[in-house]
Amino acid sequence: MATKKVISAGTGRRKTACARVTLVPGDGKWTVNQVAILESGGNKALAIRHRNECAMWAQGTYRGRTDSPALTGIKEGHSVKVQVSFDYTGYTNGKQTPMISYGYDTATGDICGYYEGGSSAVKGGSKIAKLAGDRISAPKDGSISDINNSASFMIDGCTNAIRLSWDCYGSNPNSFKLVSYNEWVFIDNIKVSIIK
Repeated sequence: MATKKVISAGTGRRKTACARVTLVPGDGKWTVNQVAILESGGNKALAIRHRNECAMWAQGTYRGRTDSPALTGIKEGHSVKVQVSFDYTGYTNGKQTPMISYGYDTATGDICGYYEGGSSAVKGGSKIAKLAGDRISAPKDGSISDINNSASFMIDGCTNAIRLSWDCYGSNPNSFKLVSYNEWVFIDNIKVSIIK
């Protein structure tokens, strides 16, 4: 059986290190776009928002994104196998299904969530470089007080330059009329463990 050493933890309704999540740009901090720490019933979670707009069947998609600081708990010059696990749920104020994508990146500095405004000519931001899960459906009616879905992924050859990444997306409303919705994913209990 593999042994695990926890080297980082995120927000937590389970009394993990919520104070480690600092929502300001810069080195050594989480970078965020359309993200907040929300609290409900004594529980806290990262809330990542996706803005979904549609008119004449053209979708404008504005993904929220969060990236952890680099995993500096790994020694310089070393690489290890790590397991990342977290809990999640979703919520929408429309009919669309909120979806979560996750993985990792080595970009430094601030990272903006991907956006595309109705045509491929109006786009920018960044998608997650190394996807471990892409557009995983989350519940439409979840809440911060009941985060009951779990996901995990492995990173082979993880160095201290790796940053963990999550973003939120929503399916196309496919509407002729002008509509706009917000989808959220709530993530909590982030754990990064070295696998020996």
